[in-house]
Amino acid sequence: MNNQRISGFLATILFLFAFTLNAQTGFRELVNNYIESGSYEEQLEAEIPMAVIEPENGVFHTAAFAASFPGLRIEEEAFSIEYPDLSGYLDTVFVVWFLRDRAYSGTGKTNLIIFAVTPEQDVHYYFDNNNDRKFSPGETVVDFESWEQFRVIEMDFRDKNEYRFANPFYEPPDEEELKEVNFGVWERTSRSFTTYLFGGFNFGRGDASVSYRPVTDGVERIEYTAGIFASGRFTFGLGADWRHLNLQAWMAYEVLDYDETWRYITLNGRTSVNYNSGVWMKNKWYAGVEAGYDMMLGKALSVGPAVSYSTYHVIGNKPIDPELAYDPDAQYYDTYALEYILRMRIISSTNSKLELRIYYSDSSLDACEYFPDFESDYASTYEQIYFGASYIWRFGK
Repeated sequence: MNNQRISGFLATILFLFAFTLNAQTGFRELVNNYIESGSYEEQLEAEIPMAVIEPENGVFHTAAFAASFPGLRIEEEAFSIEYPDLSGYLDTVFVVWFLRDRAYSGTGKTNLIIFAVTPEQDVHYYFDNNNDRKFSPGETVVDFESWEQFRVIEMDFRDKNEYRFANPFYEPPDEEELKEVNFGVWERTSRSFTTYLFGGFNFGRGDASVSYRPVTDGVERIEYTAGIFASGRFTFGLGADWRHLNLQAWMAYEVLDYDETWRYITLNGRTSVNYNSGVWMKNKWYAGVEAGYDMMLGKALSVGPAVSYSTYHVIGNKPIDPELAYDPDAQYYDTYALEYILRMRIISSTNSKLELRIYYSDSSLDACEYFPDFESDYASTYEQIYFGASYIWRFGK
């Protein structure tokens, strides 16, 4: 696919930025006069020469345009177009541009763009993508945001080509202005329904235990405990936001490391301890949902609570005490986690945010099938404190 630049187009009509765009100020004449005031060399440097063109009895003639650029093989032709719906616009201007087959080539096609001015003083740009002189509903219409520098437009003639169409009214903002642009975009989108993708990493530590009453005479209770030295959780998912309320669906993979494990046996009122006893899960897959609310603190920062519910799958399903003769088909049940979260989000661009979070996780684990001497009074705790960071990418403009 052939790429061609139109950076010179920005310089060509940036002059218009100083004017209110409506029919009374002569928008058509301003475009026409300024394009024609550019030198031949300047337009050649822009790689895609252009000019305002007026139809005569509904017919467009390119002879004058071709004569303005004798170094290019611009075809002299007369054509009419099938217009899009232009009702409701204050004014329209027709601009021809010569789309070269490749950079530094003298051959190409003359294409037509329609500039349409709205009552709100915005400009919409209609493109004839396949150069058939028909502006069908499926073809490109560009409505620039003030912060957009350009759009890549695909044109299809002889072959598909991409052209970078610059925003005529874009002015590069300084750092403070760029921040204001980012804040403004997020503030506007926060009032509507938006979706986003996110991914991040969380690390934490905590404690785990399971206990039960066995059938063995005289044994009152057996308890296994472990200290979670470190855990790392990779999280990714999709979210939706409306008026600072958000809902996320996520998946995660977690790796855990334990520093010490113990087994406590209470027999006839006395408890004995066995160190380095017990095998705990090393890897988990999570799937969950999270709901939260963002409270804005200024323009760039928000904080807010969230709560998450998830189920998890223990990879391997190894028993906590491999010395016991458990059923080979045994597995864990009621594996779910409830998490209470405090989040902070910082705007980093028009389409992204950085999120920092701290949260408490309370997990459930039913391991009864791995204890063949289980009688009653099963209990488990699996508590962790996490810290994490993730990045949010918002869909849309």
